Amino acid sequence: MQPTNNQLNQPSASRWLIIFGLTFLFGGIVVLILPAAVSIAIESLLGWLFFVGGCIQIVCQIVAALTVRANKLFWFKLPWAILFVLVGLWLILRPVEGIQALAFIVGLLFLVEAIMKFVFSWRWRSVSKIGLALLSGVLSFLIRKIVQPNPFFSLIRRILTQANPPTKRNCHGHEPYPIPSRLVLTCIPCAVWHR
Repeated sequence: MQPTNNQLNQPSASRWLIIFGLTFLFGGIVVLILPAAVSIAIESLLGWLFFVGGCIQIVCQIVAALTVRANKLFWFKLPWAILFVLVGLWLILRPVEGIQALAFIVGLLFLVEAIMKFVFSWRWRSVSKIGLALLSGVLSFLIRKIVQPNPFFSLIRRILTQANPPTKRNCHGHEPYPIPSRLVLTCIPCAVWHR
């Protein structure tokens, strides 16, 4: 059977993969050239996404509470929406501390991913080509080491500096490690898990 003109004119899946691959390659090069600017841009984007998403959830919960009399999940979902708004505002207003919190969480996610891949490759070690999963776990662990060199000591340092805040203030008049960073370190994983 001959392909039709419509089938010949449609881009194949491999073209889309090439386009996505080139886009990610270009994005990686930009991140390597301008890491600080990209970090602030991503952190600000995430802050606005949390803020707008939380506002939309609050409006939806209020509308649902007014239209449905027996909305049992209202008091469960409303605090999450308020938390999203607060985390979004914190990320928008304090970008440097937000980048630190996000780096901690991303490093933790890469560590968990590496452990899961190690366990998976050990459990399925009799399967052919399982070494690729082990290699992927090693790469995840190395990426985690790049993003977050030593999470335990950086967390201890953060807790200690929050207990005894330094007297220096940054250019915005804020303390370098404000108390709300503990809240964000707790809230972001919960918010991601809740979704």
